[in-house]
Amino acid sequence: MTVIGIGGCTALIIAGFGMRSSLLFTMSRQYDELFHYSAQVTLADNALPEERAAVEDFLAGDSRVVNYIPLCGLVRHGGHPPPIQPPPMSR
Repeated sequence: MTVIGIGGCTALIIAGFGMRSSLLFTMSRQYDELFHYSAQVTLADNALPEERAAVEDFLAGDSRVVNYIPLCGLVRHGGHPPPIQPPPMSR
C-alpha cells in the first residue's frame, strides 16, 4: 500500500511539472505569436455613427496605429451573435 501511495504522489508531482511547462509554452506562444495587438478599443452599444466614424478617422490618421479591424456584433442572452462582416483591412 505504501508503494502505491509513493508511486501516486510521484505521478502527481511529475504531472504538475509537465502541466507547468505546457502552460508556460502555451502562454508565450499565445501572446508572442498569435496576439499581435497591444490595445483594444471598445465602444458602447449606443455609440452614434458619427462617433464611430470619428474613432475610425482617428485610428486611420494616427501614425502609431499600424493596422486595425473594426468589428460589429451584439450578443443577447440566449441568442447568437449576428454574422460579422469585417470591411477590408485598412493600410
